[in-house]
Amino acid sequence: MSVLLVVLDAARADHFGAYGYARATTPAIDAFAADALRYDTVIAEAPFTFLATASLFTAGSPAVTGLVGRSGGRIPASLSMITEVAKESGFATVGYSENPYITEYFGFHRGFDVFEEAFPISLHLKRGQLADDFNSGARLDAILAQAISAPSRPFFLYAHLLRPHAPYAPPAPFAGRFGSGPEQRVLGESRALEALDARGPPFDPTTLEALIALYDENLAYADALFARLLSGLEAGGRLDRTIVILTSDHGEAFGEQGRLLHSTQLHDPMLRIPLVVRVPGARSGVESRPVQLADLGRALEAYFADPADGSALLRLGHDRSEDAPLYSWTNAKTHLVAARTPTRKLVVDAATRRLVAYYDLIGDRNEQRPIPLDQPGRALAPLLQAKIDQWVGLPVRIETDPELDPEKRRQLEALGYLEPEAKD
Repeated sequence: MSVLLVVLDAARADHFGAYGYARATTPAIDAFAADALRYDTVIAEAPFTFLATASLFTAGSPAVTGLVGRSGGRIPASLSMITEVAKESGFATVGYSENPYITEYFGFHRGFDVFEEAFPISLHLKRGQLADDFNSGARLDAILAQAISAPSRPFFLYAHLLRPHAPYAPPAPFAGRFGSGPEQRVLGESRALEALDARGPPFDPTTLEALIALYDENLAYADALFARLLSGLEAGGRLDRTIVILTSDHGEAFGEQGRLLHSTQLHDPMLRIPLVVRVPGARSGVESRPVQLADLGRALEAYFADPADGSALLRLGHDRSEDAPLYSWTNAKTHLVAARTPTRKLVVDAATRRLVAYYDLIGDRNEQRPIPLDQPGRALAPLLQAKIDQWVGLPVRIETDPELDPEKRRQLEALGYLEPEAKD
């Protein structure tokens, strides 16, 4: 069977109907999830695209790959990619990316026969708005047509969509669906969001409501794009012969811990993402075992090596105990590391080994009230310290940070990944 893997950038799980959200943001994904296996607790390895997606593509956590040692850079050739395994096994490998980090420039093209970088470089950078003539739907139609062009050959199609990532600029007919008005659209522009986040709390409740409405409308557009891919597979006669996976790279915050956007914290709003897997003819339902993107990467790697058996995709995380900690990282600049179990979360500064915060996730699911270390925390602390030691002991496995050309820098600045360079 072929594989379609769709990543919706910055999509937090609890804004999907299948994960309990009240708004009808994701009707197509919800219907898809009803006939698929939904992983209930999926924690990204990082709250930003490069590190989280690298964990998926290399099937390894940052502590194993060493990529956490930098805040950017290229994936080195020494790390194997799941796409390379797919290609070696005879899959047609096709990639489509709207995020400027998921590009050849940063090493994500390896193993792809076709790799289209469709990031809308014609951004109106002054206002942070997407160009009106950028048509994700038409581009997806074209890339899917390439993937299914050889009916007898299985394919691996990776589609990394920019929405619902900022700027929150939902197109018609999604703009206004959840109450945003034309006068509020400026709030969703990248520069406005970054300025609001920099000012910090308290955030005006009316402003937050407007931001969430814009984000949800952006997510509804992403849902429609996902539906378009499913329709294209069905029209091409490939849907019943394709494993379809829907996930994200990281979440998005709306003031829960005093921050907006992502990248800066290891709280669940920035880390908890959706993951829905449909293997034709296999079981559906809900899997409660906590997993991460590297688990998905390892299962895909196993499937590509042995396409006769897709069961690994329905058993993510079963190679460890259900209460084993999951680890997430920021980067070398902020160097926070978190260990999370179903009941506890411990956050440490990896540079100083200082305790940053410890939470009881049963009594304080939203991580509002840090508590002193209790017995579970004292048991978790040495595991986290050992993981930090593992990372620190690794040789730096990432290539030298590439010298950004001006256009690539403008792209990353427009999405809030880099601070604008000071003008002379």
